[in-house]
Parts: sequence; C-alpha cells; structure tokens
Amino acid sequence: MLSTYAAVFVLAVLAAILPAGMFLLNALLAPKVFQSDVKLTNYESAAKPIGTHRDVSNEYVAYFPIYLSMELVIIAVLAWSIFSAGSKGMIFPIAYLAIALPFVFIARQIIASG
Repeated sequence: MLSTYAAVFVLAVLAAILPAGMFLLNALLAPKVFQSDVKLTNYESAAKPIGTHRDVSNEYVAYFPIYLSMELVIIAVLAWSIFSAGSKGMIFPIAYLAIALPFVFIARQIIASG
C-alpha cells in the first residue's frame, strides 16, 4: 500500500527541498548590496528625479508573443502526449511550432521597433 504513494512522497520531498536550495544558493551567490546615504534618504515628491527615464511598463512587451506561443505549444504537447496513442499525435504540436515561430519573431521585431 505504501509503495503506491512512494512517488508522491518523493515529489513532496523534492517540492520542499528545491525551493529551499534555491533560496540558499541565492543567499550564498548573490552580490551583497550595501546601503549608502543616498539610498537611505527620504523620497520627496517635489524633488527632481535623478537618472534617466526607463519605460519599464513596455520593457517586456516584445517577449510576450514568444511566451504566449511557447505556452500554447506546451499545452498542445501535453494534451497530445496524454491522449494520443503513439507518435502520430505529436505531428500537430511540432507543425504548430514550425508555423508559429516565424510569425512570433516577426511580431517581436514589429513591437520592438515601434
């Protein structure tokens, strides 16, 4: 009876260990940020901004079509791998990927340039 739940137990242990390991590696390997007087000063809304303007809201918009296309391919691959009998079910996701990627890169170029 317990052997049927062994895989679930192993995955639960991995689900607990992997994030803890990532936090530990981040604490050990990340560059240390030291506080300076400029960082510790209060922000005044009437003060002139220091530095250059950076459009953060549109910074990652160019990558969204690539992300969306890859998500759709992953969903299709998972669905076909679950419900297909044999390798014939994988033809559609691979064809979708081959057709969609050129359009994704064209859309990325258009968004990045405009």
